[in-house]
Amino acid sequence: MITIKLFGVEANLENEKWTCKDKTIKKMLKTFNYESLKYYAPFKDLALAELVVKEFKGEIIKVTDEPEFVDGRIY
Repeated sequence: MITIKLFGVEANLENEKWTCKDKTIKKMLKTFNYESLKYYAPFKDLALAELVVKEFKGEIIKVTDEPEFVDGRIY
């Protein structure tokens, strides 16, 4: 799960699904999905969160369940 902060409000992303207590921010976040990514990413949720915080000048505050790096795999 990825936790971000936008406009002082926390939101979570897990398996392309956004959760947020603020309905306006949640509606805005739902417009961002894996199809918004323009490149391959082995950890799609992190790449999507990075895209959102860059777009809205937010910050990633917590990352859990990050997949392990596989030595020798080309990403």
